[in-house]
Amino acid sequence: MRPFIGIGLVVLTWYQNTFSKNLNSTIPCERLVYMSALNTGSDIAAPVNIFTQYAQECLVSGLSASNISSLQHLFDLQMNNKTDINIPPAMLDALRPGATALVPASFDSQRLDHTTALFDIIFGWALWIAILIHAPLIELYLKRTQPEHDRLKRVSDRLRKAQGIKAE
Repeated sequence: MRPFIGIGLVVLTWYQNTFSKNLNSTIPCERLVYMSALNTGSDIAAPVNIFTQYAQECLVSGLSASNISSLQHLFDLQMNNKTDINIPPAMLDALRPGATALVPASFDSQRLDHTTALFDIIFGWALWIAILIHAPLIELYLKRTQPEHDRLKRVSDRLRKAQGIKAE
């Protein structure tokens, strides 16, 4: 699958750049919160602000701006003092159960959520391509190695017979 993932990255990036098309993927909100926790304070990628970018799709409806702000403050405090990734329960309680957010898919080294969305799209494609290529090749291999299989079966039967074990 790895070569197909690489090919998929090149093809989708080319497609987006050539045709100015934006691809999107849905990501569960719990996963976005976890990515946000992983990203906070990282030099590699800017933190994903789950509350401002995905609040409409992820948070329970009826939360006021002050509630969202206090949740963001609680999250920031937790992440600034972190020794372990420990997402505040109040934050998870504010998420709608089973909610997903529509995330733009792009190969952007500054945005973990965008890169994850792109890999989510590519992974399924690469899996199916790998299955479609490998299934016929396995059948071809089994068909081509039938004489060797028969020879090994005869040797095995002869050795079993010599040891007094019933041959199949």
